[in-house]
Amino acid sequence: MGKSKTTGKHRLDKFYRLAKDLGYRSRAAFKLVQLNRKYDFLGKATTLLDLCAAPGGWLQASVYVDAATR
Repeated sequence: MGKSKTTGKHRLDKFYRLAKDLGYRSRAAFKLVQLNRKYDFLGKATTLLDLCAAPGGWLQASVYVDAATR
């Protein structure tokens, strides 16, 4: 018998667990930080519209990015 793949709240994804440990609403926060490091689009932005599956997740990450750049 092999291991069964777990889904839902018991994911085997390191970013899912890390997001929960750090208090982020979703693991997409890490992708937003990664994209901002590459393209620096949050530094020029004056408005952020968050339409993700976990409302507030990108907004929460953008606050972290903004605080880190100051």
